[in-house]
Amino acid sequence: MRIACGVIGILLLLLVLTDIAWTTFLEGGGPLTRRVCGYTGRVALALRWRCGSRRVLTLTGLAAVVLLTGLWVAGIWAAWGLIFNATSQSIINSNTGLPASIFHRFYFAGGAIFTLGAGGYQPVGRLWEIAADFAAGSGFLFFGLTVCSCIDASGGGAGASGRP
Repeated sequence: MRIACGVIGILLLLLVLTDIAWTTFLEGGGPLTRRVCGYTGRVALALRWRCGSRRVLTLTGLAAVVLLTGLWVAGIWAAWGLIFNATSQSIINSNTGLPASIFHRFYFAGGAIFTLGAGGYQPVGRLWEIAADFAAGSGFLFFGLTVCSCIDASGGGAGASGRP
C-alpha cells in the first residue's frame, strides 16, 4: 500500500508540474488549467444571469487564477506528501529519531516545497535527502512559473511564453 502512495504521488506531481509548464510556456492552458477556467467561466455566467450583475464577470479572471494557484499548491503538496509516505522510514523526528507520523510527513513536505525548513524533521538516507531537495526545487519552480503565468495572463508583459 505504501508503494502505491509513492507511485500516485509521482504521477500527481508530474500532472501538476506538466500543467504549470504547459500553461506557462505553450499556447492555451494545460488540462487542469482548461478545466478550472472553463468551470469558473460557466459558474460566472450562471451567476451573472441569476443576479443580473456584470460585476460577477469582471471577477471571473481573478477567481480562476486564485482557484488554479490553490489547486497547483494543493497538488504539489499532496504529491510530495504521498511520496514521503511511500515508506514509514523516509522522515524521522530530529530530536527523538523516531519515524514521523503520516501527518508529520505531509508537514515535512509542506516545509520543503515552501522552503521553510524541516521543522524538526529530517529525511533518512540519500534517496530521501535527494527527494527533499527535489521537493524544494519543485516548490521554487512552482512559484517562479506561477508568477510568469500571472504576469502573462494579466497583460503585464510577454511572460515566459514569449507571446505579446
